[in-house]
Amino acid sequence: IVDSAKRDLSSVVEWGRQRMAEGAWECAVQHFTAALDLKPGLMHALVSRGFCHLTLGDGDKAQKDFAEVIAKDAGFNRNIYVLIALCFKRSGDYRKAIRYLTRCIG
Repeated sequence: IVDSAKRDLSSVVEWGRQRMAEGAWECAVQHFTAALDLKPGLMHALVSRGFCHLTLGDGDKAQKDFAEVIAKDAGFNRNIYVLIALCFKRSGDYRKAIRYLTRCIG
């Protein structure tokens, strides 16, 4: 039997993913933020929320989420390096973008 807090957390994350699939990025951000309120540092929620921020054009917020994932577990998902590199590229910081891309392939 799964406890209610865990079930609620899973539901909130799933609702966020459904909103992403629908292109409802702002709503998805709200769901992932709620999931992070329930369990701070939840990696999947950070990656998904960061992706939503990036899609909405808010590279600073996306970069913050992606950087938190990298700081917690540098090997969690190698694609995170591509996403954070895209944040830096969009802000014009090509050196950092290249540095993160190099970490992805290294």
